[in-house]
Amino acid sequence: MLGVLWLNLEMNFQELSKTNAFIEGSELWIIPKDDSNFWQHQLDWYLNFRLNNTFHHEKNYLSESILEIAENEEMDIKEMECSPECPKLLVGEHYFPCKYFLQIDFTEEDSWFESIELNRSMLQVQKARVFLPQGIQRERFFDLAKSKLSQMSELSFVLA
Repeated sequence: MLGVLWLNLEMNFQELSKTNAFIEGSELWIIPKDDSNFWQHQLDWYLNFRLNNTFHHEKNYLSESILEIAENEEMDIKEMECSPECPKLLVGEHYFPCKYFLQIDFTEEDSWFESIELNRSMLQVQKARVFLPQGIQRERFFDLAKSKLSQMSELSFVLA
């Protein structure tokens, strides 16, 4: 069984075993969007399938009458467009011991870690937990985290 591993670096790393993956300690939990990922299915179960439902949700558009009123009143309305690859952010407090729950499409390691850092900085969190995608080993995670996620004070991770 894996224990907890702390490395004495600028950022504190903590490796969690699968049995300790749901303990308190991080404001933001991050998982890859990958249908073969164990954690996606496990966490989505506890989220009452909210992750899966977001992929089938159809966007509501503003009606013609609303757009006409906005135009008459000289209001500038911008509709947000989001591709299927957009990260999915959920409030995690009611389901897990975290403030936010973020799912990011995993296609390539570098871009995935860059997206983690971008979203983490926008949310202004210092402690995050990453549920790693298949194939990323501990040493590779350390290399990527040191180069891409250096602004965090504490980072815990769980291997796939």
